[in-house]
Amino acid sequence: MLLHEVGHIVRCHPAFLHEKYGLAVHEEMPLSRAATEVSRIRLAFEWEADEYAATTSYQVLRAVPPNPMLPLSTELGPDLTWAISVSMTFALVAGLAKGEMLAESESHPPALHRYTWSMTTVESAEETKPFAPDTQTLQRGFDEVAGWFLRNGLPLRVPRAVSRDPTDVINAFAESHSRVRKTLAEEQALLMKLAKARDDGALAWRTSHPSWAASSGLLSV
Repeated sequence: MLLHEVGHIVRCHPAFLHEKYGLAVHEEMPLSRAATEVSRIRLAFEWEADEYAATTSYQVLRAVPPNPMLPLSTELGPDLTWAISVSMTFALVAGLAKGEMLAESESHPPALHRYTWSMTTVESAEETKPFAPDTQTLQRGFDEVAGWFLRNGLPLRVPRAVSRDPTDVINAFAESHSRVRKTLAEEQALLMKLAKARDDGALAWRTSHPSWAASSGLLSV
């Protein structure tokens, strides 16, 4: 979840909300109902932050060499370790909604959509392609977690009609994903402007602090 919050910063979400709507604080869980437009954009930003967290965490895990101090990743392999970790994260998120994997809120997508998006992102992202993620292993991670919850009397629930016809879940996810992509595309100009300002500021800081930046490896970032 830490990388999710970093994703908000890296993708310039707080700066966007301040620039366009004058919001001084980025609220992960808004205390008050936002206007429809702001709510729509915040929801899209949640998907984008999950995207960043998924690809970054996967790259970090795949870059870590086998270590006897980390037997889980050695025994299960990086793909299954990642899938179980991410599945458990969103299962716990669903736990806040009494285990309902398709529970929606004004500020966050359903947990099942967030898991599905994280998995499909890792499968298709340019950053992760060199590692050749294994789709069956990534899917197995969710099955392992769901089975553990069921064995311990904590089933992850979806509406009965949906459990009979998973096509509905797929269609709902596709529709939500399409809306998110449309929203982000409409705001791309401002997001790119803010990203450029961020990069220019970072470069200026590195240039003015050459010795510290070099010792920290920041000049090569």
